[in-house]
Amino acid sequence: MKTTVIDKTEVRAKVAAIPSGQDPAFQLFNPAKSVSGNDGGLSEHKFFFSSRVNITVRAENKMRNMD
Repeated sequence: MKTTVIDKTEVRAKVAAIPSGQDPAFQLFNPAKSVSGNDGGLSEHKFFFSSRVNITVRAENKMRNMD
C-alpha cells in the first residue's frame, strides 16, 4: 500500500486491487506524542466495501497540556 501525506489533515492511500466479494479491514495509526507513550496507536478496524457509501475521515487539530 502506498500512502501520501497531503497536509496535516489528509492522507491518501492506494491499495492493491481487492478481489470481488472481499472486505479487508483498514486501520489508521498515530504515533505516541507523550513521554509515557500511552496515547496514539491503531484505530479500530474499519470495513469500507461491504456497503456502497463514500467515506471521508477528517481529523481535528487538538492539543492538550502535558503537566
